[in-house]
Amino acid sequence: MKTYAVTALAAMMCICVGCASLFKDKISVRDAVSKKDEMEQSDNIARKALITRDLEKKRVEIADALVKDIAASGNIDYEFSVLVTIALENVSVDCYIYTQDVAAVAELVKGKTRIHAIGDFGRFFTMLDNKNVKMEIINADIKPLADK
Repeated sequence: MKTYAVTALAAMMCICVGCASLFKDKISVRDAVSKKDEMEQSDNIARKALITRDLEKKRVEIADALVKDIAASGNIDYEFSVLVTIALENVSVDCYIYTQDVAAVAELVKGKTRIHAIGDFGRFFTMLDNKNVKMEIINADIKPLADK
């Protein structure tokens, strides 16, 4: 009976951890880049840390984007990454989207499939020219959009 209770408790904890991201606030790519700009303008490293922690509590939503590429993952926790580019006013944002759902990734066709994706904010990478931002979105749900 004790073993059964421990097993049930462990299963419930796994389910709760998996569901935790469902309760995170959603933000757009534009909002995430705005937070990044706020971080870069601050000279206070504690302020930068607080902004980063705040972003880590968010889920980034990409409403409609064309799949630019599907590649082997640079993140050890995932097999593949889906790359989309979001053009904002003054910057282009390459979003590397990581998911455990290999079947969903297998259905995508680079250069043709448009997707809706939502996932946990991972981190930013900035190129030297500051014209191109790279953002990592982890634990994502990817859904192909119907052809228009």
